[in-house]
Amino acid sequence: LVNGMPLAITKHILKAQKEFINDSKSSMIGRDSLMAPRDQGGIGLFDFEARNEALLLLKAASLAESDTEKRSHWASLALHRLSKTIVKSLSVDEEAKTNLMVQKIKVSQRGPPALHKKMVKCLKKYGLSFETVHPSTELQRAMPLWHHPGEDPRKRQQNNGQKAKCLRRNHTALTHPGLSGLGLHE
Repeated sequence: LVNGMPLAITKHILKAQKEFINDSKSSMIGRDSLMAPRDQGGIGLFDFEARNEALLLLKAASLAESDTEKRSHWASLALHRLSKTIVKSLSVDEEAKTNLMVQKIKVSQRGPPALHKKMVKCLKKYGLSFETVHPSTELQRAMPLWHHPGEDPRKRQQNNGQKAKCLRRNHTALTHPGLSGLGLHE
């Protein structure tokens, strides 16, 4: 793992840390109290688990980059691999998958590699999702049309209908600028 730590090593370090702090005896003070800053009665003990989760969240943030030119190669590969493990009940068309980190698409926990699985699990644990208060025009134009994060869950979505497939295949409409000039009318 780059910038990360395998679970076995994390457990080993935590055990060694616990034995060192407690002199190989059971602790009278909880780990949370020991990790508190000195001014709050703790000793500022380093939290390896929180560090590892923070690194996973930073990696996951780089997956949300919508510009494929700016996105790192490993992030593009990770998104490609995650796109192959989408929950089957969603029936997401292959052409509709533009950016899984921004779209409302659930990734299965069975298929992806261990690191990707940890990232998705960490995102779910902290309830992180794509939200914005006042998106810029540039951001609005980069948003995906299909499985949009702002779609109304009470309404039936037209992500896989005939019109949507035509827009994707014949007009390459994947983001909002892809619709400009088409003169869409219901």
